[in-house]
Amino acid sequence: IVVPGFNDYAIGVQTSTNADGSPVTERLIAHITTSERLDGHDRETAERLVRLDVPDVDSVTFSVLDEED
Repeated sequence: IVVPGFNDYAIGVQTSTNADGSPVTERLIAHITTSERLDGHDRETAERLVRLDVPDVDSVTFSVLDEED
């Protein structure tokens, strides 16, 4: 098992508009869902695996099923 409790991950684009009229900002975000809280080492491992699959990802977030992280 590479990452304990791994459930799923998704990739999406986060779009932000700015009130001052500057250009729209887009960021590529990965979200990893697990069935248990990951320690720092497991989070780092999961993030590295996602970045292997999607090298241009700007940010990686985590959540635990039925829990906010």
